[in-house]
Amino acid sequence: MGVLFILSSCVPSTPPPPVIRPVDLEVDPLVQQVLEREANAASEKPNDPEQRGRLAMAYEGNEFYERARQAYANAETLDPHDPLWPYRRAVCRTVDEPEAGLADLRAVTERFPRFAPAWYHLARVLVEQG
Repeated sequence: MGVLFILSSCVPSTPPPPVIRPVDLEVDPLVQQVLEREANAASEKPNDPEQRGRLAMAYEGNEFYERARQAYANAETLDPHDPLWPYRRAVCRTVDEPEAGLADLRAVTERFPRFAPAWYHLARVLVEQG
């Protein structure tokens, strides 16, 4: 038993995904400040999916959808069992790439069939598309 424990502690852990930094953005200084604060908080807790999600939401709320999708993907990497991260990433994708976003929403409903927000948003997108 002791040998197994020692061997398992020798396995290198996967480093956390990089923090999506708010560089090269043309934004109001207050928005920049919020994005930097969230990115710094994510850097301080690089293995915290909740903090990565807050950073993603800050990007999404300011319509930086590509960066939001990247940050949501990072949160999902850290916590693949939380349906919120792939769901929000799919919602962001529907803005720029409606068909791909729709496919992503379908994938979320298949992977997390009890996650009602994904079903709601999927239905809404389908109605909007006619």
